Amino acid sequence: MLTDEIALDFEHAYRGVAGAGEAELDREVLSDLKTIDEIFDGMSGQDQADRWSDEAVASDPGWAETRALARRVLQVRVGDWRLPMPKLREWP
Repeated sequence: MLTDEIALDFEHAYRGVAGAGEAELDREVLSDLKTIDEIFDGMSGQDQADRWSDEAVASDPGWAETRALARRVLQVRVGDWRLPMPKLREWP
């Protein structure tokens, strides 16, 4: 499921910067990344499986909050939100 891959990719990246990259990221960005991690943790488990469907990505409040936080992180890191979105690709 693509949603699982999103969370796993985030977790790997977050774990990498949470310790090693703290000096390079400002506190607001780290706080937002931590909150995203906490949201994903709260959405984990068999009883939360319906929150990981493709439909839930568009309607679930946890996903909406995650998108808002991710958008804010991107704005801090790369500036003006009107920049083109980066190309996304699925891993084999």
